[in-house]
Amino acid sequence: FLYTPNPVSAAAKVMPDPIVRPRVENPIVRIIEYLRSSEIAQGRFDPLETLRKVQSFLAFGDNPSVGFATNRSPGRSGFLGLFLGFVVGSNYRYILSSPLSAYAFVLGLFHSSEFCTTALFNGSVCTSTSFLVDHSVAYSAAFFFSLFEYGLRFLFSSTSPASMTPLRFLGLVSSLSFLSLRSYAMSHCGDNFNHIIQSTSTNANPSQKLVTTGPYKYLRHPAYTAWFYYTLSTQVLLGNRLCLVAYAVASWKFFKERIPYEEGTLRERFEGYDEYRARTWVLIPGIEGGKSGGDKKEA
Repeated sequence: FLYTPNPVSAAAKVMPDPIVRPRVENPIVRIIEYLRSSEIAQGRFDPLETLRKVQSFLAFGDNPSVGFATNRSPGRSGFLGLFLGFVVGSNYRYILSSPLSAYAFVLGLFHSSEFCTTALFNGSVCTSTSFLVDHSVAYSAAFFFSLFEYGLRFLFSSTSPASMTPLRFLGLVSSLSFLSLRSYAMSHCGDNFNHIIQSTSTNANPSQKLVTTGPYKYLRHPAYTAWFYYTLSTQVLLGNRLCLVAYAVASWKFFKERIPYEEGTLRERFEGYDEYRARTWVLIPGIEGGKSGGDKKEA
């Protein structure tokens, strides 16, 4: 008899195909490949263009959604308010132990207070730009440089920049103090305050009045003065020596041009401005103000 194997048992003895496992790509390899193909590796990196892209992102540029279409769209203000609220809330517990958390808390509080104060006391001009998160390319660059210097000290300094020293605590207190002064000056000024200079020939508010009470009784531009020293205080908080000097120079140059220009427009609009100017002070060194204004300069 010829032996005929059982077809069932023969089929059972057939070895199954080996399992083909998906290839798991090493994330480090992916990062290296990305860096090799990046603009930096190819010598096409333009830092200014990168900052402009950041500005466009912060301003919700090219967003097709109706809720984000314009500066008055609720989506923009809602998203920024939610994000800044998260920044402030998540860092509140650590402001006395971590300079970086304290800096994030103060920065989030600054941008939130700018919008809230404008909404409460000058709501007719309040938009998503009132948060000032997309202030300018220079402002974004200053922010990234401050983090860069702090990071370098964190990596290479022999003393830990993550500890809250008395000097950094002083920077925190002064930051909050000058921030409070700015908010008080804006609220006291009411609808006479605007982030954009009210020019005599283009965007002037016909109902604008010269405010000479409250902090304006003794100080001209108390909101500017507060912002000037607020920015310096944030760098004291972080312990950034280079950025402290750079912030002082950049802020001084900004107000050295802006304040005289604005005072020129105020002199043209209000007859008693020269008398008011003679009895008040600008507490930013080397800035007096007074030349005739025109049609430019946004905050």
